[in-house]
Amino acid sequence: MKVARLLILALALAACSAAPAVTPDDPPLVSREPPTPTATAPLKRVFAVDTEVSVMRYRATGQGALGVIHIPGTFKLAGQDVVLTPEGNGYWLDVALVVDGETATAPNGLFLNVLRTALEIERYPTAVFTGRSETPIRLDGEPVDFVVTGSLELHGQTRPLAMPLAMTYAGGVLRATGEVMLDLRDFEAHVPDAIMASQIVFAADITSREVAQPR
Repeated sequence: MKVARLLILALALAACSAAPAVTPDDPPLVSREPPTPTATAPLKRVFAVDTEVSVMRYRATGQGALGVIHIPGTFKLAGQDVVLTPEGNGYWLDVALVVDGETATAPNGLFLNVLRTALEIERYPTAVFTGRSETPIRLDGEPVDFVVTGSLELHGQTRPLAMPLAMTYAGGVLRATGEVMLDLRDFEAHVPDAIMASQIVFAADITSREVAQPR
């Protein structure tokens, strides 16, 4: 019996020495499992509108001494950007354009005054178009045709607008052109029909340059 008790005591002591008790001062246990990888969101590509070369042209019609005449003119773009968001093998394209009404031109002072008065440019100095491509587009060096749908804020009124665009990409530069006909009466502008028709064709010529993104 004495030998058996000594054997039991020896086994108990061995177990205590093999598994020391954890004290409050011991460091916490750290999991050795590898961290779960997290998905990295694809980077968007941002292109700033080049206001030095981008322009919004327009073609209106009016009455002259010999009948109907064509009235060409321009507006400069005040800025904003084109943003490409990766999707599969292509990109969703979001565009925001600000048109500067104060830069309007016309063949003569009469038509310029009619246009500025109809649009109340002193009260509403800018027009803003925002939209997104209806489908993802591809940038593979070839021209691409697509439609941007969104809204146009003009003369203090906001209306839906779809604009077809033709775009090329090369060397970090996007070039897009497209045109759409607007009736200024849809934006509650009062145009004197005896001088100028309310339906005007607007043609965008947009150059935007890629902006380096922080890594």
